[in-house]
Amino acid sequence: MDFISHAVLAYLLGGFIRLDKKLLAAFVIGGIAPDLDVFIVWLGQIFPSPDLLLVHRGIIHSLIFGFIIAMAAMLLISRPPGKDIFRRWTGIEFGLSWPVAALALAGVIMHLFLDYLITKGVPLLFPLDTARNSAELLFHYEFIISACGIGIALWLLKGFFEKKSVSKKTNNKFLAVFLIVLLVIGGFRVGGKETALALDYGDIAGELVGDFEVFPDWGLFEWIILCKNESSFQVYRYNVLNNETSYLGSYPRLYIEVGSGYSASTSDLNCSHLEDDADEDADSEVSMSSDEVSDLGKALDLQKALHLADSLPKIVLFRWRACAVAVNACEDNGSWLFEYYDPVAVVKAPAWMPQMAKQSPKRSHPLKVRVEGDQAYII
Repeated sequence: MDFISHAVLAYLLGGFIRLDKKLLAAFVIGGIAPDLDVFIVWLGQIFPSPDLLLVHRGIIHSLIFGFIIAMAAMLLISRPPGKDIFRRWTGIEFGLSWPVAALALAGVIMHLFLDYLITKGVPLLFPLDTARNSAELLFHYEFIISACGIGIALWLLKGFFEKKSVSKKTNNKFLAVFLIVLLVIGGFRVGGKETALALDYGDIAGELVGDFEVFPDWGLFEWIILCKNESSFQVYRYNVLNNETSYLGSYPRLYIEVGSGYSASTSDLNCSHLEDDADEDADSEVSMSSDEVSDLGKALDLQKALHLADSLPKIVLFRWRACAVAVNACEDNGSWLFEYYDPVAVVKAPAWMPQMAKQSPKRSHPLKVRVEGDQAYII
């Protein structure tokens, strides 16, 4: 959910349970604290570290670090000069206490629960566990929820600048509207996902065997179905209202560009098994043809290059964030060029979306890597 909606929901809930101004401020700060990672994600570009998850919805979208950031923010506004600035703008004499810390933690928990509903989710237990936890129920930004949150925020800001306090009745009306929007959107999404999961995937994929996953798409009633097997990904869009499934594309897990020096049979090899195959064939190499020996050598060279590329911190983070990962490979004058992309991310937005949105990946941008000898780097 977006930053503004998190803040609005925390403010309205705090007003509903009649928190005093200091506790209300703590609840709102906790409710937005995980999204303060926008101030550190640039560090991930300079010091990409899979161990720190310096990305949006990374390290700070966890219980421990989300609470630490909330406490740090409150420490700033409880000490001069932050305390004076905060009092001047809000009229609140802020100070730290156990109740303040408890309300901030409650705000963090509420934020993480809402983001758990979103596709890709959050690393809730980081650093104890780096796994992403997600219900894969809501898209990154549900436009109706965002529009509702922004509308309420603008009304509240208007009253703030006019120095008009929000009445209990008005606060509760706004809260009711916002919660109804959340529940309605959530209800449509739950029903849509259950319908998508109940589809006969045999009718969709024919004889194709693999595991199926369902992800929310741009439209409220649209879902992306991903079929995964050992060699490829197949992507479909399912429309709940029309009960229609459309085929969007097939993406090999590893595609080797024609002209990279491979025979057709070698390009179909699963690189994860190349090392075992090489050991089995070591004693029989003398009986292999020169073309076969060349193909095996290139396959092992490709495996080594992929291993080097996969070890790059940005690639590790890319794999952590992606719904699935496919790779395009091309040999170029003795070096290897790899493009890592998410087959679900390359699905374009529907026709009613702005043109720029339709021309760019929705969930993540592809990464390109060049491997030269024992060196691999992002390009």
